[in-house]
Amino acid sequence: MVFSVTANAGVDTPEEPVVYSSHLTNGEFQKTLEALGLEPIVYHRNSRSFKVSGRASAIMELAKLPAVSYIDHAPDDQLFHAETVSMISHDYIRDTWDGTDAHLGIIDSEVMMADGNEHDDLDVWYVAWDNTGQGAGANPSGHGTHVAGTMIGRGVSDSRFKGMAPGAGSSATSRFFHGRYFDSGGAPIGDRNNLY
Repeated sequence: MVFSVTANAGVDTPEEPVVYSSHLTNGEFQKTLEALGLEPIVYHRNSRSFKVSGRASAIMELAKLPAVSYIDHAPDDQLFHAETVSMISHDYIRDTWDGTDAHLGIIDSEVMMADGNEHDDLDVWYVAWDNTGQGAGANPSGHGTHVAGTMIGRGVSDSRFKGMAPGAGSSATSRFFHGRYFDSGGAPIGDRNNLY
């Protein structure tokens, strides 16, 4: 987590607030980055990487250093799945645990699973209930399928869109549970307590 600390007024502080980051190392490599004219923004312990900003020429010099193994563009945060995963640092968690053996579920609209609905990213062991009479995976509004993809998508169609726990539902003892409570028009049908 990044912490911003603003110093109290009147305690030997400059006119502008001073911001400190708990995720900068102040170590030798950070000093190297600063010497190249790069501004370290944050240090990620799990990947041992810095997020920096600076001129392209400085990045080219950085690439020549023997300690550097990978450089990638860090675009501005956007509301796209491939961007928001890294905003919450879930890409680091997913590299060490993919949700295998977890039981997950949602109460939502339809979820178009892989069987018969041809949504390859949602090819999991699952149990579904339907309050609407439209079918647990039929008459799509899109929302339930989107939420399920964010949770358990395998990234088959496009690896950038892998879910948060793509290993969940990977066996008969690790299933995904889906209760369809909203019809294709978005109206709730029946008692949601009957879904589980």
